[in-house]
Amino acid sequence: MSFTLLENEPLARHLAIRLGGPCEAYLVAHDEVGLRDAWAWCRVRNVRPSMLGAGTRTLARAGGVRGALLRLGMGFAGHEVRGSIHWVGAARPVPAMVARAAAVGHTGLERFACTAGSLGAALVHDDGWEDVVDTVKVWRRGKVVDADLADVRGKKTAVVVGAMLTLETSTTEEVREATSRILARAEPVPPGAWFGAPQSDGLRELIRSARLPMVRLRRAAIPRETPEMVVNLGGATAEDVQLLVRSMVDRVKVVRGEVLAPRVRWIGISAGR
Repeated sequence: MSFTLLENEPLARHLAIRLGGPCEAYLVAHDEVGLRDAWAWCRVRNVRPSMLGAGTRTLARAGGVRGALLRLGMGFAGHEVRGSIHWVGAARPVPAMVARAAAVGHTGLERFACTAGSLGAALVHDDGWEDVVDTVKVWRRGKVVDADLADVRGKKTAVVVGAMLTLETSTTEEVREATSRILARAEPVPPGAWFGAPQSDGLRELIRSARLPMVRLRRAAIPRETPEMVVNLGGATAEDVQLLVRSMVDRVKVVRGEVLAPRVRWIGISAGR
């Protein structure tokens, strides 16, 4: 079979935060043929699959997901370099892509060095790609076609399968030094953040000023170093995380008068429903 099908698959095995109930149909397309066949499998059953990236900003409720989730497999994780052009698959982890560019002495991706997750999800959700992305490859009507980055930005239904990037030539040493300098200074919105850009200050500074780092709700916590997200200390529930995120929004609004805009995607139903 050109794709893998797992029925009633626990999503806690596939999401970074390690929580979530079972998915009725969890599909992994290994290549373009697999993507076509998986999509056809869903169409026969009158189900439109939701796309799942690396699962770093997708949270699943304990009741699980009815229907289908579709993930791109290793056939979509390639990275080819032709001169200054990089052809990268949507399933490629962003840190691996950044490391490959640095290894060949190409600059332009340094600010994404700590972006958790895959390129496809980062192109849809994160800012800053406009300067390096030439073309986005998307799955549309049963085939791969070219699209502009603006066409997929913020669209949760976009099925990104890859992208063509143009980078500047430098040296490995200079790229690594530039990466260190960027990581040392605070980004307004760190890549991979669970919230959008605030009106004032950087996102981390805003959350820290509300004294939120190290706040815990049972087994869910706000980290000291990366307070723009919530972590599972082991045994947290979706309800714990959801309530902690809501508390963060409420606290920042009361203390600083700003409204945090969550970027995480919640899927599934609550337990018992």
